[in-house]
Amino acid sequence: MGFFERPLVLSFFWSLVFKDNLPYLNIGIFFELFWLDLFPVGTFVPPQHIVSTIISLFIVYTFKVKSLNHILFIIIMANLFSYFWDWFEVKTRQWNNYIYNKILKSLKLRSEINMSNIILSSIGKMFIMNFIIFFVVLIFSFYIYEYISFYIPQTKILTWNVLFIISLVGAVLGLRLQKLYIVLSLGIMFILFCYLIVWNGWININILNL
Repeated sequence: MGFFERPLVLSFFWSLVFKDNLPYLNIGIFFELFWLDLFPVGTFVPPQHIVSTIISLFIVYTFKVKSLNHILFIIIMANLFSYFWDWFEVKTRQWNNYIYNKILKSLKLRSEINMSNIILSSIGKMFIMNFIIFFVVLIFSFYIYEYISFYIPQTKILTWNVLFIISLVGAVLGLRLQKLYIVLSLGIMFILFCYLIVWNGWININILNL
């Protein structure tokens, strides 16, 4: 089941259904690389990459988004909602622990208890609750994008290659090498310097050619 929860697999099947490979597969590749370092270990609940992937795919499909500037905004917004889903899952686990403790207390008071009904009821409540919350978050994200889309600036330098480089930050952080973090930070600072100084014309490019 974990295989089908991967962003790349989800975007692959999405592209097969809707017959448009370029934006959907690329979105899946971005999230696959970006969330590469985060996985559940013990009590740690990582941000839900599947939620951010589905929200991004829904918005891009619904509004027929082609601009990479808009897609980048959608990805950022969807990532923020994935952190909200992380908070929601933590609260859900706390609520389940509370219900579990009540069951243990009830077992002490009576000898018989129908565990199958309790399990089915818990699964049904979780399914309904997650579906409702996801639907509300999805509709809310639609309204946000529809309102903000008119104010998103357009840049010519943004390509899928640039987005993939941004997403590689997740893969680099997964290596757990301090020297690599330093090189990455210096590289980001150098790119920002080139963008602000050279591309925005803060320094005359003719001077650089001397």
